[in-house]
Amino acid sequence: MISFALTNAVSATIEGTVRDASNQPIAVTAALSLKATYWFYAWQREDWRGIVQSIERQARPGDLVVVVPNELSVPLAYYARDPSFPELLCLPGPFPAQGLQRVYVANLGAPRIAPEDIATLRAKLAGHPRVWYIDRLADLYDPDDSVRREIAAHHALRGTQKNLGVHWSLYD
Repeated sequence: MISFALTNAVSATIEGTVRDASNQPIAVTAALSLKATYWFYAWQREDWRGIVQSIERQARPGDLVVVVPNELSVPLAYYARDPSFPELLCLPGPFPAQGLQRVYVANLGAPRIAPEDIATLRAKLAGHPRVWYIDRLADLYDPDDSVRREIAAHHALRGTQKNLGVHWSLYD
């Protein structure tokens, strides 16, 4: 239904603009942009159900899941309702982490990683034989890659997967 309406709107725009040959490239560019925008927002979604199922299938008792930025804990908590899902560590804290003396990057609930977060992570790593690291836009929230580097200093990387902008890695 929406696809049909979008097609009609684009064709009406093109019909009105194409009469002048100099407007043809503009009409084509607009049509392609509308199609790409529609596809991106209507069909492209991070598969949080699949990410959670992947972790649940491979998880072992004592695993730890670390997420950066902390806003990723929201879809993760929605789909990870099984009580056996590994312990979750949101850095720098549970979402929304407001009022911290930090740089807030994309929203007012997800600040940048700071050295005290690495100390918290280090303390948690000692008690967990395996760690799942989930990140999105880590270069914004953790520009020094300090979370990944700290995990890698204590555990070996076993595998990485990607779903759109979300990466999840297993370390043991």
